[in-house]
Amino acid sequence: MTIVYALRNLEGGIRRHVIALIEGAVRAGHTVYLITDFTQADQNARLWAQPGERFHLIDIKIKSAPGPWDIRTLLLARQALRKLGAKPDVIHGHGAKGGIIARVLALCLRCRSAYTPHGGSIHAMHGAFLNFFYVAVERLLVPITDRLIFESPYSMDEFARRVTDASNKAVLNVNGIPEVTPDLSPWPRSLGSSADPLRLAAFGLLRPIKGFDTLIDALSELRKSGVLFSAAIFGEGSERASLEAKVRDLELSHCVRLPGETADTLYEMRLAHIVVQPSQFESFGLVTLEAQALGRAVIASGVGGLKHLVADGATGLLVEPNSPTQIKEAIRRILNNPDATLEMRKSAADQAREYYSETAMVNGALSIYESLCPKEPR
Repeated sequence: MTIVYALRNLEGGIRRHVIALIEGAVRAGHTVYLITDFTQADQNARLWAQPGERFHLIDIKIKSAPGPWDIRTLLLARQALRKLGAKPDVIHGHGAKGGIIARVLALCLRCRSAYTPHGGSIHAMHGAFLNFFYVAVERLLVPITDRLIFESPYSMDEFARRVTDASNKAVLNVNGIPEVTPDLSPWPRSLGSSADPLRLAAFGLLRPIKGFDTLIDALSELRKSGVLFSAAIFGEGSERASLEAKVRDLELSHCVRLPGETADTLYEMRLAHIVVQPSQFESFGLVTLEAQALGRAVIASGVGGLKHLVADGATGLLVEPNSPTQIKEAIRRILNNPDATLEMRKSAADQAREYYSETAMVNGALSIYESLCPKEPR
């Protein structure tokens, strides 16, 4: 098959999801084209992208806001595919803008289309007008969509509730991660003291929706309660300057770092005892899943797809978004209950291994494409 993926930008969790699909498709012998605005890609995407015989990168300027410039984007994408001699069997769009590109292109090129929302129309955080606009566009595009592929039960349910019930086109293919070996060794009971300072970590784009300002406020409260710790918030984004200022203002510079993007998320996670994902919204929550698979204790906001990954008290702890006090109390609960925390870590690692396999995710996507493009009988 010839598969085209389309998304606005390669960064964060959507980057890891799409790259896994691309690499899996190439390994299976398919030819893959990626349409994206590579100028917006994060550092890890830049290190990864190496076009080859079966993988071709189409770098096109794609604006986040909707507008007449989207027509130009579609024309350039179609022109690039023609120039490369591509004859797509299926075009799979990711995210709202990638979904528009994929489905309109598929209609023009008379091939099959698939779409995976990663937020966009699913959460109402754009303001009343844009929320209405995005939902209206999604409804208009459903009739020309061959498959709606959802990465989490939450996304599937919210799409049906907020956009439309398209159960005849919808399929669940849950996100997954490569198999890893968890570290489930017990922690010292003196954790959080001068003898054994607690290590915390957080990962994601430095944007307001990720809730890192709330985490920093929580760490300020934690320090006042007498817990000794070090914390690192990995990532880049528009909120860096304000987060750095908050760290300085709260006099946390000696124990809270913002080291930028990391080329090895799993390595940094292994160094932490607790991984916190304080997001205001997550359609899935890849960071939380990775931390669970590695045997880290996790604290996450009880929003979006995180509610499906974290069973409160069983595979992690859930807190209300924008609540520094609840994050601080969750950290103290982990420290004060080492035996229960170890059981929680074990259960989370078992769940990650059993239900969230990257191999199963890739095979699931390829099976969906093949069902859309049945082979002609000889």
